[in-house]
Amino acid sequence: MQNRYYKPILLAHLIFLFINIGCNAPSSPSQNPPTQNPIYGGINIFLAENITSSANLNYQYFSIDTVKLSAVPIIKYESIITYDTTKHIINLSFNNDSLLKVIGNVGLYGTAFVVVLDSVRKYSGFFWTPISSIPCQIINVVLSWQPSDSLGSNQIKLSNGYGYKPENDLRNNRDIINRLILDGKAR
Repeated sequence: MQNRYYKPILLAHLIFLFINIGCNAPSSPSQNPPTQNPIYGGINIFLAENITSSANLNYQYFSIDTVKLSAVPIIKYESIITYDTTKHIINLSFNNDSLLKVIGNVGLYGTAFVVVLDSVRKYSGFFWTPISSIPCQIINVVLSWQPSDSLGSNQIKLSNGYGYKPENDLRNNRDIINRLILDGKAR
């Protein structure tokens, strides 16, 4: 009589075990992100969060050491094909339209970003719109849905803002340039 009850009970336990394991197992990496932010190597550009645009606030100067960054870079190092160290043009592995779709509406006061090298924040700037009548006074990347005569569809340019003449041009950061040269992405 024990054999007649033993098999159904064993089968019920096995089914319960498989269901329990299946429900608790990760189904894909994207559904179960790591508990800590990954460290991205190389040069990455992150969006700065909680920088609110306002006509009354000169928010173009913010502390890169304390501003919260997006969880994932807007431009990852592997997406940077080359960097022209004299013209400050970055050739990307994707089209500018993709970048505009991810960033969304830049607005008249821009969208802040921070350039990071191996998890060390180096300098900041703004994605800017060409239709803004408000001059950006620091490093900026002008984003436009319209094609540019001077840039290809997969290129962006880091420009100094209107009237911005720093003693040391942050776009020429030696650590960043050396890393790009070392990895064959700049000359």
